[in-house]
Amino acid sequence: MNDVRPAPSHPTNVPATGPLPLVVAGAVIGLTWAAALRGWMIHVAGDETGFNWFGTFALVLVPGLLVGALIGLAEHRRRIGGSRSLWLTLSPCLFLAALADPTIFRQLITQGIGGGAIGVVLFGLAGGYALSGRGRAWWRRTCGAFAVFGVLFITVIASDNAPLETAHGLWVGKYAGSLLALLCLACAIPQRIGRPALVPAPWIAGVIGAVAGFAWAAALRAFMWEVAGDEAGADWVGTFVWVLVPGAVIGALLGWAEHRRWSGPVPGRRWLIWSPMIFVAVLLQNPLDLLNGFEGGIGLAAVAVPAICMLGGYAIGGRGALRVRALCGLVLLSTVPIWSLTAVEVGGSSMSLGNAHGAWAALLYWGLLATFSTAAAIPHREPVLTAQPPASSHADPTEAPTA
Repeated sequence: MNDVRPAPSHPTNVPATGPLPLVVAGAVIGLTWAAALRGWMIHVAGDETGFNWFGTFALVLVPGLLVGALIGLAEHRRRIGGSRSLWLTLSPCLFLAALADPTIFRQLITQGIGGGAIGVVLFGLAGGYALSGRGRAWWRRTCGAFAVFGVLFITVIASDNAPLETAHGLWVGKYAGSLLALLCLACAIPQRIGRPALVPAPWIAGVIGAVAGFAWAAALRAFMWEVAGDEAGADWVGTFVWVLVPGAVIGALLGWAEHRRWSGPVPGRRWLIWSPMIFVAVLLQNPLDLLNGFEGGIGLAAVAVPAICMLGGYAIGGRGALRVRALCGLVLLSTVPIWSLTAVEVGGSSMSLGNAHGAWAALLYWGLLATFSTAAAIPHREPVLTAQPPASSHADPTEAPTA
């Protein structure tokens, strides 16, 4: 029997809260996504890469924050059965702010260069419509094919500077493809407002989680690349076996945990709480690497990052003694002053918060910790549904919720 069960329009265990939590969560995720995209741009531009406050913050990071916040608002409206809004659906168009730069706009008109923002928005909106479950099936399939083409295209777009047959090139390509796939999923949220929420099959939730986990790990690898500076490099084992694959596995497990949370009361899987520690497997090759910090993408960070995010997940998971959760939250928040004080020592003068590059790197690092903590909170959270209708063999497995 198909393991896809329709959820009621108003889950019986969803707290009657306002939109603020989802808006804030969306803003943080959107900012992190945009910072990760800026990290990928470094590898596309190669030697011509550069950072400035206006180009990095006003044209990339701020639009990402605003788009994330608006999609968070759309998710709130979807959960409470609100009405659709065209301006929420088109909110990703804020990324077109990049065309406000006269240089980019002039290059686009005269040389056809700089249209990346347009492409990203179009591919994202097309993928969102394909997943919306609305409109004619042939048009959704057409939009889906266009979005798939976009994912494949953006995967190879950096091949001039990072050939796909190398570990560096394949990481950069998959990095971009996973980010665009996540944008397609996010763009589906405003278009699904007013539709009954469906709990996906476990494998669908796992795949979505794996894509998110891979994108997170790829962005972390980009941060490590910047910390390493002139010594940066990528190899098959260090990048894929110890960073990207564990990220995808952790994401799949937490996606499965989220599926279980929306499927009603089920037997506990408390071991899922420990899934972030899969990153520690890197120490199996040499336990002494624990002393190497971020060097080579391994070391102390392999323990510290998942451990901090597990504590952050417990802090926001909604269970346990308040004083313990508050203490765990302080541990997570301590990463802000700690990195501010140690950034230059760890990554050199380019990591100073006084320049655009260092400020971007700091936001990427803090955003990655915040999003990982949010994901790590899933196994701690109460089930959403207290009662579940009988399974339906006629449910559409393609209508996965965006929650």
